Amino acid sequence: MSKQGQNERLIQKLRERIARLEQENRQCQTVQQEMCEEQKRVQKLAKAAQERAAEMTKANDALRRSVNVLATESNLNQFIGHVLQVTAEQFDAPLAEYWQVTNPNIGQVVGWWGHNQIHGFGEEHNHPAKAPGVRFPPHMLENGQFSTRRTHFVAPFDHSVEPIQGEFLCDPQAWYRAYDAYWQLNLPLVIGETCFGVIIFWLPSARSFTKQQVELGYALAQQITLAIRLCQLADEAKLSAVAREQEKAAQQQAYELVKANQALKRSIIHLTTAKSLHSFLVAILQEACQASGATCASVFVYEASSNTLRMNTLILDNQVIDIATDPRAAIWHFPVPANTTKYWQMISQDRKIFWSTSDNLTPEHWEMATVWHQQMQHKAIAAIPLLIGEQILGFLGLYFTTTEQPNQSKTEQCSTLAQHAALALQMAQFAEQAKQEAEQAAILQERNRIAREIHDTLAQCLTGIIIQLQTATDSHTANSLNHIAIATEMAKSGLTEARRSVRALRPQVLEAVSLDAALAQLVSQIQSDRLHSNCRILGTPYTLPVEVESNLLRIAQEAFTNCIRHAKATQVKLDLVYQPEQVTLRIKDNGCGFSPSLTTQGYGLVGMWERARAITANLTITSQPNEGTDVVVILSISQVDT
Repeated sequence: MSKQGQNERLIQKLRERIARLEQENRQCQTVQQEMCEEQKRVQKLAKAAQERAAEMTKANDALRRSVNVLATESNLNQFIGHVLQVTAEQFDAPLAEYWQVTNPNIGQVVGWWGHNQIHGFGEEHNHPAKAPGVRFPPHMLENGQFSTRRTHFVAPFDHSVEPIQGEFLCDPQAWYRAYDAYWQLNLPLVIGETCFGVIIFWLPSARSFTKQQVELGYALAQQITLAIRLCQLADEAKLSAVAREQEKAAQQQAYELVKANQALKRSIIHLTTAKSLHSFLVAILQEACQASGATCASVFVYEASSNTLRMNTLILDNQVIDIATDPRAAIWHFPVPANTTKYWQMISQDRKIFWSTSDNLTPEHWEMATVWHQQMQHKAIAAIPLLIGEQILGFLGLYFTTTEQPNQSKTEQCSTLAQHAALALQMAQFAEQAKQEAEQAAILQERNRIAREIHDTLAQCLTGIIIQLQTATDSHTANSLNHIAIATEMAKSGLTEARRSVRALRPQVLEAVSLDAALAQLVSQIQSDRLHSNCRILGTPYTLPVEVESNLLRIAQEAFTNCIRHAKATQVKLDLVYQPEQVTLRIKDNGCGFSPSLTTQGYGLVGMWERARAITANLTITSQPNEGTDVVVILSISQVDT
């Protein structure tokens, strides 16, 4: 082969080699281009993943924040408002709304998010659909009715739809346009088979909702639904608990009413069968203590004539207390002036139950009563007026060792018992008044009888004497002496009849024995194991006028009565001293005594004073609490009309 042929073959090989290199180069460029494209695709995927991760992070943060609010916010509306805020910030949405459905396709906006703050949810706001009864616009319904809603939809605001006349408080189109609200994410809130509301998030026209945003919206909507359902269950449980408590309270009230009716029935039975006013009041106080939980109770009777209050009955720890002898009731032995305390004034003026505690006892109570309540460990006092119409007869006192007040039903029961006590007191007053009227009628009848006797005997006798004396004066004859003799006999007969009439007025005991013997007999009659009595007659007894002896005997009888009924004495002495110039009667006991300056004089003491004045005698009563009583009557003989 020639050298030229070799060169050509070498050139051909070089050309082939260059062609292969060019082909390989083109292949490398293609691969390089594909690698660049793959790198761009990978970068794009990485960026999308980063964006997705960022969205997931924001979504998780939104869910976490909403869960935290759900766990800490007790107000449901406030929770929904926070969810709207969190979601709107997540979506960068200018507007978010919570619509509550009241009827199919009719509802109202409860609250909304806009201008970077929560509006409504119990506070005043300016949403055009804030009033109830708004008919939802078609662009908010998509298809069907709210009651059939189950899924979300994304739709634009339809500005071509005219708002229904009168449905909105202002132009909704202008209102939504102010927020650049265009795209809506409409999410139903469903419990069971019912759609009870929707939450709507709005975006400007330049953006739409991503799939991830829709999923986050669903998650938050489910949280709202869960919160509402939990509140419903809590309300149902509360209603159920309230119903159970109401049923329990009704059963307890029925039980208390049965007890109250039984107590009132017993009270009425006591009222019709009790042998005395005191026994009935004891039964009333025992019922009141049992009903109210009081440990002590009393009845105070108001005596208007003396303006005093007298403790009539006292119950302490279910024990009937003898007010006259029990040291625990020493301060109540005698009536207390009513004008020394505001306590009675408040009760008598307001005519309602007066309740006080140990903190405010001093201003309204008697000072001595405050000390007594402290000794008895009373923490609270209830005073129930005893009323008959407009007349107040006193009050029923209930005393407690705690400051807890009885409930209304128990208080009403005690008020009814107090009315029974007031009725019993009035009945006792009527009985006493009837007794006094009967006594006055008997006295009047006796006076009429005496007047008739005087008319039939003494008056006729005196008339006959006058006639005989006038005849003797006019005749001037021997017959005058005869007429005078007849008049003398008639005068003697009249004197005898007058003495008989006077004797009829004497106490029966003085008809048989003298005054000293009658007093000795009286002292012996009161002698007992509990009361030692002694009678001394000093000097030589002599007869006193009938009226004098009768009044002295009555004074002694009244003194002994007070000694037995009130003083609770164990010793009593009577001295009757006869002296030429005077007669002294003295009765002294070692009883509980009293303070005459603080004690209203009852009928007994008043009667003693009147009898002493009737015979012009000097009566002195000396007494001090716990020091006995000394009654002295001094009769001057020179003052006695014989």
